[in-house]
Amino acid sequence: MKTKQGSLAILLAVMLIFTAAIGLTAIRTADAQYNTTCYTAQGGAMQVAGSGCTYVFESGSRVRAQPATLAITNGTEIGSVYGVQLVSMSVNSTATITTTGYVAGDSLKFYNNSPTYTLTIEDSSPVMASGNISLAQYDWAELWFDGSYWVQTGESDN
Repeated sequence: MKTKQGSLAILLAVMLIFTAAIGLTAIRTADAQYNTTCYTAQGGAMQVAGSGCTYVFESGSRVRAQPATLAITNGTEIGSVYGVQLVSMSVNSTATITTTGYVAGDSLKFYNNSPTYTLTIEDSSPVMASGNISLAQYDWAELWFDGSYWVQTGESDN
């Protein structure tokens, strides 16, 4: 009897070790498959998505872009900014947009949150618009970069 119980205990121990090894191997395989440049930065406050990273958003999820504040003065050349820009000014201002540092598919969105002053983006190369873009308070403009020109895709006069 003792021999059968001892053999059974050894068999169970071997099976447990084998099961654990299969589980660990599966985990390692999964980690290797998804080892890309997608990660959560230390502290968990930021997600980083490098080249080759893919995010999947399930139904009901939301993505919110934190807008940046862009201080404009008259004659400002806008460059090296991306996404949504909250524009602030202390005088009416005219600005141009460069193509330096941008790639086809980039987009810019400007929202004037200045209570008093107007931003004018000139309709001259590299901006292709329906005319000068004039943004008073609460106005919005959207441009898309085709690789050579900033093409106006939307404007809202509020």
